[in-house]
Amino acid sequence: MRHVAKLTACCALLGAATSWAIVPPESGPGTLASKAFFKPELSLTISNVPLRELQPQMSTAGLRSWDAFFARNGRDFNVYLDARTGTPTSIQGSIPLIPGDGVGNRVTLDGLRQRLGRNIQQVDAATIADLIVQFIADNQDAMAVDPLMLGEPRVTQITPHLWQVHIPQVIDGVTVRHSRVAATISHGNLILIGTEAWSTPQQLSVRPTVAPEQAIAFAGDRLGLLETPSVLWMQPTLEIVPQVRADAQRGQTFIGKVGQGYTYNLAWTYGFQQPGEMEHWKVTVDAQSGEVLAMEDDNHYLDSTIKGGVYPTTNIETCADNTVCGTIQPNSPMPWANTGFASPNNYTDGAGVYNYSSGTVTTTLNGKYVKISDTCGTPSFSSTTGNIDMGGETGDHDCVTDGGGTGNTASARSCFYELNKLKEQARGWLPTNTWLQGQLTANVNINNTCNAFWSPLETTVNFYRSGGGCRNTGEIGAVFDHEWGHGIDDFDANGTLSNSSEGYADIAAIYRLQTSCVGFGFFHTSDRGCGKTLDGSGYNQNEALTGAAWCNTNCSGVRDADWEKHVNKTPATPADFTCTRCTASSGLCGKQVHCSAAPVRQAAWDFVARDLRAAPYNYDSNTAFMVANKIFYQGSGNVGTWHGCNCTAGTSDGCGATNGYMQWLAADDDNGDLADGTPHMTALYAAYNRHKIACATPAPVDSVCTNAPAVAPTPTVTAGDGQVALQWTPVNNASEYWVMKTEGFAGCDFGKAKVATVTTPGYVDNEVANGRAYCYSIVAASSNAACYSKSSTCTCVTPTCAAPSVPTLGAPNTGTTGVELAAVLDWADSASGAYDVQVASDAAFTNVVASATGVMTSQWSVSPSLNISTTYYWRVRASNSCGGVSDWSAPRSFTTRGCVTLQAPSLSSPTNNATDVDPILALDWSDRTSATGYEVQVATDEAFSTLVASTTTAASLWAPQTALNSNTTYYWRVRSTDVCGPSVFSNVSKFTTGNVCVPTLATYDTTLKTPACAAGCACDTGPTLINGRGTMTGGNETNRPNTLGGTCVDGNSGTYHSDESLDRMSIKTLDDGPFYAGKQVELAVTIWCYGTTDYLDLYYTTKAAKPSWNTLATNIQPCTAADAGKAKTFTHRFPLQKTVTGLQAVRAQFRYQSTAGTCSSGNYNDRDDLVFTVSPR
Repeated sequence: MRHVAKLTACCALLGAATSWAIVPPESGPGTLASKAFFKPELSLTISNVPLRELQPQMSTAGLRSWDAFFARNGRDFNVYLDARTGTPTSIQGSIPLIPGDGVGNRVTLDGLRQRLGRNIQQVDAATIADLIVQFIADNQDAMAVDPLMLGEPRVTQITPHLWQVHIPQVIDGVTVRHSRVAATISHGNLILIGTEAWSTPQQLSVRPTVAPEQAIAFAGDRLGLLETPSVLWMQPTLEIVPQVRADAQRGQTFIGKVGQGYTYNLAWTYGFQQPGEMEHWKVTVDAQSGEVLAMEDDNHYLDSTIKGGVYPTTNIETCADNTVCGTIQPNSPMPWANTGFASPNNYTDGAGVYNYSSGTVTTTLNGKYVKISDTCGTPSFSSTTGNIDMGGETGDHDCVTDGGGTGNTASARSCFYELNKLKEQARGWLPTNTWLQGQLTANVNINNTCNAFWSPLETTVNFYRSGGGCRNTGEIGAVFDHEWGHGIDDFDANGTLSNSSEGYADIAAIYRLQTSCVGFGFFHTSDRGCGKTLDGSGYNQNEALTGAAWCNTNCSGVRDADWEKHVNKTPATPADFTCTRCTASSGLCGKQVHCSAAPVRQAAWDFVARDLRAAPYNYDSNTAFMVANKIFYQGSGNVGTWHGCNCTAGTSDGCGATNGYMQWLAADDDNGDLADGTPHMTALYAAYNRHKIACATPAPVDSVCTNAPAVAPTPTVTAGDGQVALQWTPVNNASEYWVMKTEGFAGCDFGKAKVATVTTPGYVDNEVANGRAYCYSIVAASSNAACYSKSSTCTCVTPTCAAPSVPTLGAPNTGTTGVELAAVLDWADSASGAYDVQVASDAAFTNVVASATGVMTSQWSVSPSLNISTTYYWRVRASNSCGGVSDWSAPRSFTTRGCVTLQAPSLSSPTNNATDVDPILALDWSDRTSATGYEVQVATDEAFSTLVASTTTAASLWAPQTALNSNTTYYWRVRSTDVCGPSVFSNVSKFTTGNVCVPTLATYDTTLKTPACAAGCACDTGPTLINGRGTMTGGNETNRPNTLGGTCVDGNSGTYHSDESLDRMSIKTLDDGPFYAGKQVELAVTIWCYGTTDYLDLYYTTKAAKPSWNTLATNIQPCTAADAGKAKTFTHRFPLQKTVTGLQAVRAQFRYQSTAGTCSSGNYNDRDDLVFTVSPR
């Protein structure tokens, strides 16, 4: 029979079809736009205040409630409250909630069954919802959340380990705007739960005294509308609207009593659209007084972008790897570029994005932080759509443009992008540096060749065209970064250039680009006497200015900071290099400034690439560059001379107070005493001493930060539409977290900016552009800024969003009559994530009688049921997870049936007089035509005088919420219902419950390297644990190969659920008793069939630790031609060995052709083992 699943519409606000309008009408004195307003108190300011700071202001009852919370859950929590609401905005801890591999997690399915009092085969959204609601109910006094105000939970599984929960606040059926509880479960543990704008209204009636049509009339008077709006895109809907108390605020600072910061209004909210206009106006009217609280344009105007092609690190026109990538990277953002609009949209953000409404956008790359002056002309690019793509192709150099003015050159775009991003990186470590906040002018395509410079007088950076054997220096990332490095050296703590500033500038470049060659590709055809680079794109540099050559081995830039990439592979020291290979000048050791900086830049590269990567630190590249950049930016501002030097004596050191080594130690110090070391002192010493510019005193020793974060956070990064959401595990002793971010072609291997410092383990980055890759890592830091964790794993995501297509309606067609009252509406599947459905009594949908939002299937049974003999109209629109919404489909109409005599259902399962029925059961009966619902009763007597369970349901299947008693006789009956009345009850059916075996869900045993179960009556891998095969396309098997000892590797060829895979295994005793020696068991194996050439082999061992396989069955051909492309379950029964107990195992091998064996090789073969515990009787 067909079972109809009950579809329920969540209590959600009806929204308009998102209009991605980009040319709205101008706002003039006579337009509605000029009358738009928003009562300021509707803007809710939510604060996060540590519990300990609010406790002195809390009542005795409030303090006791938190004492009770900590007594119940432990004290290892960080709690933040919103003073206005008195509710916790964040409870950070770790509470095992569902089975998982989180810290201290020992939760089992059996435990969940007992806790929730119902059968749970696997954790699903309903399980999560029940557990969160139960947690809130258990802690309602502390959380100040009334469980009766919890609406329908929305549960989303982001990854196998991460669940997100959203529960709106609903009071007597009316939703509270903006108010919700949110929770996060990671690896089985509840790690975050908190509220947003949640408070309990006092003396609020949800009975409106203003009718909806009156609300529309009041708004019309207030707005000067001469007639009722002809098009309502949103019917009047009741909401409870919170407002901040004006008398409890000073600016945005709350000064009232804890928990008394809001007032509430019951309000009608509706939406209308003026004929011929694009704005979707949303109006909020007080449902008690008729006061108009707000009128807003609900259109989400398109976020427009300014972008173009840039050369990333060099301009050699090939991209062999990230360090020498010289091809144009299209669609790179133009960050903080001018737009020609008034504030706040006068500049793009760091992602090249700005909010566009209408008009012509024009950029000249005269940005907030960088201004381009191009000798080739003025870069000027305009657009009437809001989006600008300045273009660019590999091979464009000097004055070649692709439109957009004679100054829209590769150099202009590349320089603008890189300098902006480098300034952003520096601002993360030097947030108070005013030079970094100002505008820097960059002059590009200067009519000269083979050089670039920083002008201290004009405070500009300057770059030359190609020629003279050199490439265009304004198209090479390291040259930008180097010349900018002089600027920050000039405007750092001491306001003067260090000596040699060339060392400072080189470090800025190599730490940003994470490559040791400064300016790869600079020397194109200019032969330096050291041969060509490995790719043949240019000539290697000779860093010696006098004496024997000091050749780079693969650097056509101006120098290489890695001494192992020099022919002699010798670390440069003042005595061995500066004094002997550099000509006289004003630099270090009285030598030429570029040449004499070799020991400094090499020490800096050693620090990040060698010494931080080695013991005792063993940092990964991500952490090493984070540490090095922090120390460089925060430790170089007061450097005068980078080191001391005496060429005559052949000595050098870094002991001066303004020397680089001592200043970097000072930046790394954790307690104001260098004598006891710094966290990275031995690495700093090793790097500087290798080049003889360290100091013997104080003796190098690494200090140990007390109460410092010991581990890196574990982040989860989720891309959305125009945003990236980050959450991470809280870290002990962390008082703040640093959000590190980079972007573009090189992924994680590029300079990261510290874009945020937050005190709670979560951050939403809204400064991103759809379609571009962004990479993040998180650092946990203590209140002592020198004490911080390693960087978390760097994770890259790409935000994206596109509106789905309009759904194609199926049935009922227009004109269909006799449609059932619970009409089944059907439409074509699409790639959409969800659907909104509306049923109205008129074609204009001004009177919507039934609706649903967020429907996850392409079918919906109308609820509540419709009236008899009435014509209705229906339509559907699609939405996706990032907010894209299609237009509504063209509506169709149908007419419902009249009243009919309903038939009583026929009871199906359990059958009459059935015995040994599972106490956790589902009652099943036949569907009855025309029934819109069913009334079910379960009793312990045939007269139904003692009901134990009853319900009204729309489906022909119902599972009582609470398990029935074992070994008990029950009676049950059902009758059909609709708006015209019920049928007679069905015949009474009787059944008797028995005992039942509930399978244990296997977990992966890291020692055995297979799924395994403890003692029980059944063991099941479940639907995901071994699903897939090897690394096949689209179906990588978790913990592959899932065989004892990991010794039998799966084949990796083919595509998931097209080619063979072994997806699930279970074993169960036939008598539902425990696994005892000698018991009969049934092994079930679920496979994905490819065809008749597939074979299944089954084996059994009594010694899982040292398996010796016994054959159960081989060469089974489980798949017929009709089974191809389908899942199929094969079962086999056998007895457990009579005298053997302990860990035993079964193996299933599913193979394509080949021959039988416990580990037959083959590209499409899959083996999986399942370990279970056999007990003695």
